[in-house]
Amino acid sequence: MKTIFSFLAGCIITISALAQSVSTVTINVRGNNNEAIVIDNTEYVISNDYATNTNTPIVVSNLQAGQHTLQIKRVNEANPSSTIFTTRTGYDLQITIAANGSVQLKETKWRSGNNNGQNMVAMSSEEFTNLYNTVRNQWRSAKRMTMVSDAFANTNYYFTTAQAKQLIQLVSSQSNRLTVAKASYRSITDPTNFTQLYDVLNSQSHRDQLAAYVNTYNAGSSSTAMTANRFNSIYKTAQRQSTTNSKVSYIYNTFTNTNNYFTVAQARQLVQLAPDEANRLYLAKISYRSIIDRTNFSQMNTLFSSEASRNELSIFVNTYANSNPVYTRVAMKDADFNTLYRDIQNRYGIGAKMAALSTAFASENYYFTTAQASQLIQLVSAEGNRLELAKSSYDNIVDQVNFSQLYDMFSNSSRNELEIYVRDHQGSPAYTTPVYTKTPMSTASFTSIYNEVRNTYGFGAKMSRLTEIFANETYYFTVAQAKQLVQLVSAESNRLELAKSAYGNITDPENFNLMYDVLTSQSSKNELSNYVNTYSYNR
Repeated sequence: MKTIFSFLAGCIITISALAQSVSTVTINVRGNNNEAIVIDNTEYVISNDYATNTNTPIVVSNLQAGQHTLQIKRVNEANPSSTIFTTRTGYDLQITIAANGSVQLKETKWRSGNNNGQNMVAMSSEEFTNLYNTVRNQWRSAKRMTMVSDAFANTNYYFTTAQAKQLIQLVSSQSNRLTVAKASYRSITDPTNFTQLYDVLNSQSHRDQLAAYVNTYNAGSSSTAMTANRFNSIYKTAQRQSTTNSKVSYIYNTFTNTNNYFTVAQARQLVQLAPDEANRLYLAKISYRSIIDRTNFSQMNTLFSSEASRNELSIFVNTYANSNPVYTRVAMKDADFNTLYRDIQNRYGIGAKMAALSTAFASENYYFTTAQASQLIQLVSAEGNRLELAKSSYDNIVDQVNFSQLYDMFSNSSRNELEIYVRDHQGSPAYTTPVYTKTPMSTASFTSIYNEVRNTYGFGAKMSRLTEIFANETYYFTVAQAKQLVQLVSAESNRLELAKSAYGNITDPENFNLMYDVLTSQSSKNELSNYVNTYSYNR
């Protein structure tokens, strides 16, 4: 570790102590050995971006020019070393820490004409073509929208206006095109050509809104709230969480996801799901980073009954610009953990151990690393008890990216069940882990959906409802079930479209050839076959 920091210190560029401009420092951490970054005594937990299977970059955008202290907390390292790095006026800094511990520093000069811009290099033609084809090959319009949004939100991606225009044209809805056009502006390397994007919008109203956005753009922030459909999905998932702890954990992860932005109205709905005032205040503070209409943030006060809570939130907001606090969950200290471990270990009888462990994982004041949770869970031997404890521990884990390390103690069936549980408890639907086990819809649920569609009046209405059903990533069907739904429409082109969209929700794809019976022409069957042969479940 000392070697790492010696290298880092040797790369630092000294600047004048009088410089006072704000710089952005982006830390990219590779591998799983690093647990957290500490900058000037503020800790940033490293989390995984499930869309790319990489650690989410840590972005600190409030650092004054001058010297700053950096620590890297690593697995099984009790006393991490520290070093000093320097930011200087007119430059942002990117720090990359490789899995093997090597460190690279890269400065980027602020973009001319912006208060805090960068010299941005557009994606190469090869990289862009790969990205474009990946999005284009996604059949579902909602998924396309998500993928384009994620591309423009990725702080490592930059585009020419022409490239951005091609991506935006893959989105069909005009309102969604406006949303992603706004989101793209952050990443545009030739902003003088940005007016060319106005051509993708049909209405003058949308063009005027985009022009107004560009004219008032603040290069230091993202001001595009998530779409209503995506928010509703997040809200419903949060609403379904069965305990206060899991609900608060889910909302916390949603607010701290740096790709998520909300209106005050959206954030307020999520905060309101917390049943007690203390957690509402906690989540309201967490949400502030992601709010795009901060002038309306006082509306959050209506969620609090006490004047003390309203005053505390007001003070937080008033000092945020200077401190930009990041609230993180800190794992239990080794000494405290060892005390807890020995206490449970010395309890007589499996029932007593199980009760103590359940209490520990249910506590909203205890947080653990995956390694700590693993030690505790292994104090019981029955697989059923271990599985129950692993599930209950998840919301208290500070390094959830490493949670899969627990799977080694389970058989395949229990591992699959735990994977499904984790998938359903991620902080954002856009970054859920892959589905390893799919369970088809029960006969009762399927019959209910089938009758609903069958009784829907009008061909267009049936097609619209079926499209929504197959786009729902929580619905799974056997081929036989999907086939019955597809046959509710008669036009061959629509049956083909629905058959394609159903494929990702099929639990028995080995039987999918039975779906070809709903098509009469060989060309349609060939087209469906080609789609299946090139389909990727990792879309």
